Amino acid sequence: MKKTISLLLIAALMLTMTACRRRIDPDGENIVYETVYQPKPVPMEGEGQQVPNPDLTADPNDTQKENDPEGEAVDETIAAEGGETTPDAPETPEPGEKITVTLDAAGGECDKDTVTVRVGGVYGVLPTPTKAGQSFQGWFLEAEGGEPVNEITVVLAEEDHTLYAHWTTKTEFLLTFDPNGGRISPYSAEKLIYSGSVYGQLPEPINSGFLFLGWFTEPEGGEQILPTDMVTVIDDQIVYAHWEYSPLDYWAFILKNTTQKVFTCQEVSVYLELEANGTTMVHCPLVSDTGSKNIAMYESSGFVSDNWVKEKKPNIIIKLTGNMGTAEATQTAMERRFPDAKVYVFPLEAAEGTEAEQLYYKLRLAAICYPEYYYELDMELIASELGVTGNIHK
Repeated sequence: MKKTISLLLIAALMLTMTACRRRIDPDGENIVYETVYQPKPVPMEGEGQQVPNPDLTADPNDTQKENDPEGEAVDETIAAEGGETTPDAPETPEPGEKITVTLDAAGGECDKDTVTVRVGGVYGVLPTPTKAGQSFQGWFLEAEGGEPVNEITVVLAEEDHTLYAHWTTKTEFLLTFDPNGGRISPYSAEKLIYSGSVYGQLPEPINSGFLFLGWFTEPEGGEQILPTDMVTVIDDQIVYAHWEYSPLDYWAFILKNTTQKVFTCQEVSVYLELEANGTTMVHCPLVSDTGSKNIAMYESSGFVSDNWVKEKKPNIIIKLTGNMGTAEATQTAMERRFPDAKVYVFPLEAAEGTEAEQLYYKLRLAAICYPEYYYELDMELIASELGVTGNIHK
């Protein structure tokens, strides 16, 4: 039994030292099995670790060149498979000699007279000259004709030389509108005009409290430009708005702008009565344009009773009269009828007068209803500017 076991161990040991490798013979028909001997580990000197014997692990079919014992030869297959090699970079040629280029603006204005370049280099960014009534076409090597030169043009000349500006007559100009204290839409602030054509439609700016007089060539004075005028300028043009102060427009703007600031919760209720007792105005700009509430605005009959007025509890009562000479007596009578309200007597012109008269009395009523918004109003100045001589009784 022991003998059998020993034989089995020896056979197993021999199998571990050999292996079979399958190979197809050159004719490609038969499969050949070859015996491959496994290398026996060789102990490393001074250590218990084992490493393969290099003499035994060498592949007998290895095709490494024998004339490269140091292993320095480059395998050609590596290069063929994309291996990188670093060739010596070519030397950058030295820049050419510096030369001076003179810029001839040909009657125009240029911020540079010369530039310095290198032979074989490029001209680089060149300045842009200007000339009244002319459009710049570029720099050229000749005063007439010649090759154009730009920032990427290579300098071929080997000595100092001149570049010449070329021009064409300008026929299209930019017209800019300066509101000169007023306002104008950004979309209307500029337009193109053309030599030999008319200016065409011109925008109308706004300036609260001022009348627009037209477009002029100067901020003050100058010549007025009309839509039918011919364009004779030789360069871009600016025109200026001229204004005239208009008291009527100015104070109407002040009233409207201030009225918009009055909140609904601040509205003052007003009852306005004509000369005949109980007759009122359903639609009354004198009241509504001040931001106040006309308590009779829904009474289509135009007639109300004193009790109806008392039930509405207006803050202010205005009596219109055609005879301000009896205004004091009129006010006394109104106060007896409505003892709980503030009573004012206005002339009929407040509701039926000229535009200036109606505006003046609207401002007077607005100052009564909303003193916190109109405390700076100088009614004497306003009356003088509007040409109004009337007054109210309070």
